[in-house]
Amino acid sequence: MDKPQPFVVPAGVNFQITDAGVVIENEGDIVLHTNFGRSLTRIVSTTGSITIHAPVTGGVIHAAGDVSVHGDTQADEVKAGGSVSITGNATTQALSAGGSIVVTGDANGARLDAGGDIHVAGAVSVASVRAGGQVEIGGSVKADTVHGAVLRFTGAAITARGIQGAKAVHIGAAKLQVDAILAPEVHLDPQTSGRSTVIESQNDLGPNAIKGGFRLVDYAEMFGDPAPFLAERGLAPLGATPAAAPVQIEAPVRSVAPAAAPAAAPAAAPVAPAPPAPATIDLGPPRRPEPAIVIEAIDTIDDTTDAEEPEGDSAAEDAEAGPVALTHEPAAVIPPEHPLHKQLIEAVTRISESYADAELPPAVNHLMSLIETRSYDQVRAEITAIWSDLLKYHQKKGLRIQHQVTTTFNTINSLVKKM
Repeated sequence: MDKPQPFVVPAGVNFQITDAGVVIENEGDIVLHTNFGRSLTRIVSTTGSITIHAPVTGGVIHAAGDVSVHGDTQADEVKAGGSVSITGNATTQALSAGGSIVVTGDANGARLDAGGDIHVAGAVSVASVRAGGQVEIGGSVKADTVHGAVLRFTGAAITARGIQGAKAVHIGAAKLQVDAILAPEVHLDPQTSGRSTVIESQNDLGPNAIKGGFRLVDYAEMFGDPAPFLAERGLAPLGATPAAAPVQIEAPVRSVAPAAAPAAAPAAAPVAPAPPAPATIDLGPPRRPEPAIVIEAIDTIDDTTDAEEPEGDSAAEDAEAGPVALTHEPAAVIPPEHPLHKQLIEAVTRISESYADAELPPAVNHLMSLIETRSYDQVRAEITAIWSDLLKYHQKKGLRIQHQVTTTFNTINSLVKKM
């Protein structure tokens, strides 16, 4: 029969097992192959890393280096100066790392905060997600805000107040309930659906089934200054994205240290001046909208149209001078059809079809009339005013403009500029 493995507690380690749970504090690494069947109330390594080969229920787990847990983790706080890896689900009030965070299951709690990347294979339900690098979430998302350099969502649903990528946001075939998405590049799957009030990017969004999708310039036209809207959601306009703050790991104060001035040198420990040895407690082997219409200040929009014949009493005056010969009034001259006319007709038809179940706004009716009569110069001169009138119509009615209307207006604006 093999001799049982020794239970070794190195010098300098604070090790307590009480009814409240387990406390272990060590300068060097801490490696546990058991959770003692109790709550891990406080596991702290002031200069090393922590590895736990067991599920964790407890209070705080702090390490200056890395934290690795092989099992589901429920804790008030997990904090590492390096990286955090959890094989299983993580439920914490705060999960933070100076490096990366990897969770192979779901992540629930208050916040995820990493100086590097965040990878969660399952669903995320937290107050906030913030990463200095990439954020990749494989399951559904429920969060107040999500920030990172590049964000990738491949789950079925995303519910958030604000999503901001310093470089890009990639969203799969998810159903959205989001207030705002901002990034220099936003890439949506054609099957992306739901609602996002604002989508601000510098690229064309391509086809999708999202309602809303206003650019900030459109939002300003309808609701006024977007700055408070963004600030309430922890967002900033493109080019002013706040950088993710690095996680600061402070050496925790030992619970058994005698009262002394903070700067006092620690008492001499009966150990050699070599690197601290790991606290290894071995009780068994390890268990292994294309862009919304940004109608640029169309060069010079002339508010005046071609001069019309003034209405007056000239005919009566002429009658006094002598008899007037009866003549046929000349027929209105319809300009020749431009090669892009068919595309304009198709575009304005798509807009009118968006109102199939509602009253056609006067602005759309006016636009249709101008295009049908080939009044291309007038369309080009009035497109900004027509768009503004349509926004005011929706604002007055309390209706949101469909994404198709916004993108198609932009198409018409582009076409008339080519004429």
